[in-house]
Formats: sequence, structure tokens, C-alpha cells
Amino acid sequence: SAPASMEEIASLYCSLADDGIRRPLRYRLDEKTPTRDGKPLLSDAARWLLRDMLVDKDQDMPQALATENRLSYKTGTSQGFRDAWAVGISGDKVIIVWLGNFDNRSNPSLLGRKMAAPLLKDLFKRCGFMQKMPPPPAALRQVELCAVSGMMPSDFCEHRSKSWFIEGVSPIEPCDLHRRIWVNQRSGKRVSASDA
Repeated sequence: SAPASMEEIASLYCSLADDGIRRPLRYRLDEKTPTRDGKPLLSDAARWLLRDMLVDKDQDMPQALATENRLSYKTGTSQGFRDAWAVGISGDKVIIVWLGNFDNRSNPSLLGRKMAAPLLKDLFKRCGFMQKMPPPPAALRQVELCAVSGMMPSDFCEHRSKSWFIEGVSPIEPCDLHRRIWVNQRSGKRVSASDA
């Protein structure tokens, strides 16, 4: 864990909701918009994939669907229960919730997922900020993987699942967990493939 201010967290999550370039926050509507100089911290595909991984699992929605209003969020609880926080993204909107005592007193009730997350979800709904997830970028596609190892399935992988894949970035390794093993029927011991 590392300390970070709400402004730093907001700036990072705003870059996920926008073009990936981290820039200073604007505190007033009449304040000049920060310039868009710099290089994105993450590619379009990586930003979309990260947001998809943070989607509220309570919505019980298939990963491939990007047609409904969706909330991507992360929670946190500081060591010693001194803070509970949640940050969420829906469309181009970002909200951060912080709960704690200003004198830094501990409180075992300060749990991000139980205290800050419900407040975050309620704020998004009450403010009318729930938006559709943007469509996946062209560099992303879904592929079938071994559900146990997370690698490209072999003929011996019985359990498979779909997952997102960034072309040219995601590793392409065949599953080495599931394989054929030859067994001597009389001894019950393993034999080499050349002896089979």
C-alpha cells in the first residue's frame, strides 16, 4: 500500500474515464481546462479492460455486453480501519467517496465495500450519472481460455471460459497444466510417451 491524496486518485481515475493522459484537476467551471499534453498512461484497450474488470458484479451482467448503464469501481480500507473509500467511473463521470474521522481515530465499521461503496452507488444514481460503457476498442477481442490455468486451451482442457485479449500484448501460451499422461495399466505407474 502507498499513501495517495483524493486529488491524486481522482486525477488517475479521470484519465481512465477520458483519454489516458493524467492532468491536474479543475476545481471550478470557469477554470481553464488543463492542456492535453503528454503521453497516455495506458492504451485505449488497457483502459477499457481495466474498467471492465472493475464493473460492479452486483449488476449480474455478461462481460461482453456493453449496452447497459454500468458502474466500474474500486474500494479501499486503510490499515487500522482509519479510512474507507470508494472511487467509481460511469461513462465520463468519476465520483470519489471518503469516510473517516478527521482526528484519524480508528473505527472497525470503516470498511470500503460495506460503507463507502453503497454511498458511491447511491450518489451515481441520484446524480443521474450512470452511463453506458463505451464499446471495446478494435485491439480487444474475446478468446476462449482454459478456465483453470487462464492460458490458451489445449485439447485436454475440459473447462473453458471466454476472456478479453489485447492483440500483440496479451501472452499467447498454450495450457501446460492439462496434458496427456501415459499410465502402465498393470503397474499403475506413469510411463514416458515414447514407451506407450
